[in-house]
Amino acid sequence: MKRELATTISSALIAALMGITWIGCSQQSEGDNGINPVDDELTISDVSVSTTPFRATVDFTVNYPAVAEIAYGVNAGGVPDSLQDDSLLYDEIAYDTLFYRKDHSVSLTGLSPATQYVYKISALSTDSLTASTSQATFTTPDTTGGEGGPLISNLAIVEIGSNSARVIWDTDIPSDSRAYWSETPADWTDSTFIENLVVNHTLLLDNLESANEYYVQVRSTETNGLSSTSDIISFSTVADDEPPQLIDVEVLYTTSNTAAVAWRTNEPADSRVIYGLAGEERDSLVIANYIREHVIGLTGLSPQTSYEFFVASHDEEGNRTSSSLLGFDTQAEITICGPDTSFARDDTLMFPLRIEGAQDLHALELVINYDPIALRANPALIEEGEFALDNNHMFFESDVDPINGTITLQVTWSITFNGNKPTGTNADGDGTLAFISFTGLTTGATEVNMDTGLSNAYDCLSQAVTIGCEGATITVTAP
Repeated sequence: MKRELATTISSALIAALMGITWIGCSQQSEGDNGINPVDDELTISDVSVSTTPFRATVDFTVNYPAVAEIAYGVNAGGVPDSLQDDSLLYDEIAYDTLFYRKDHSVSLTGLSPATQYVYKISALSTDSLTASTSQATFTTPDTTGGEGGPLISNLAIVEIGSNSARVIWDTDIPSDSRAYWSETPADWTDSTFIENLVVNHTLLLDNLESANEYYVQVRSTETNGLSSTSDIISFSTVADDEPPQLIDVEVLYTTSNTAAVAWRTNEPADSRVIYGLAGEERDSLVIANYIREHVIGLTGLSPQTSYEFFVASHDEEGNRTSSSLLGFDTQAEITICGPDTSFARDDTLMFPLRIEGAQDLHALELVINYDPIALRANPALIEEGEFALDNNHMFFESDVDPINGTITLQVTWSITFNGNKPTGTNADGDGTLAFISFTGLTTGATEVNMDTGLSNAYDCLSQAVTIGCEGATITVTAP
């Protein structure tokens, strides 16, 4: 199944942004995005391609965790028309975009032997940075072996399981290792390759279906390019009656009303979290994708509350396993506040805007209201506080609307990862988020408040986090 690459990233991003309903005091957004981009550059490097007659594997690295897409097509007499503009074709089943990661390995399947392909890589980071490579080419090898190639012997299938098996063989001279397999003889749909020159060969055949028959053919090429191809052999995987094994079940982080739970399974399985208050009916959340690395975010929780939960996974054969009963505690609600204070008319006040009770906060957008008749906000003098500066923040931006009396602050903090699992951020605790410069215009008391309808916060899974507010009174005195 293919679709247009150029609209894949942008449509998803626009849809997420259009779905936001901003949150305020005791309110929560219904959206799940809103992360602001950082003032940085996303780059793609270390691109390499390994090929077999029917498949290519493209390996590359990005400097920030990102999802990536590869557009590709047959280079018949030049770059195909579909790759001459932004209407690039994306093979949706080529790889998994479930997790943001730095190191990517993408398989392009269903290719033709002895054919040149053109391809282009595009990536999107967690903070909406994008990057694309220039167009490049690779050529799949032919399946026809030449005379004088390695002598293949002792071909066998070993370690046969429900979802994998291993093919082994020997050659009389050092050569590389290739294997092709499918459910139909010679109509190869999958392949694997190791370029090391050896005489004892072993390759893993994975992502197989249980209780199914497969056909296999191997191929070895020696250093001068001479190849030999084996006869086709067959084997059947065993029936899967064993449940998945759960590994390293953990709570990645909690906020006032969100949490994230992660675990691994030894085989592809779905993801289920059953959670709730002790002694009460539990809610459940299910992700039906069959994967090995599981991360589930929980929303709509109550602040400072203890929850019980357990995780479960079903494999594709319906075998089920679950963890023991575990628990976590949510945090106190984040509060935005400032002190009551006073200063003389025509003087300048550096008003400290504080944040209290932050936990693993990734993105924050605050809209502050003030009376433009009583106060003038000075845009050039709005500064980051130590909470932004000391907690590995990636982005800080402010904007002042002097007509309507609003100040918008946008801050994001870097996400920490354990492998491909987001484990939180450094934005924890209390501190001064920003200093807002005001000049007094008229004497008297005036209020500075956070706009509860336009302010919002997000954790590192882009889940909306509730925030509270405490207004401040600024008294402008006579000089």
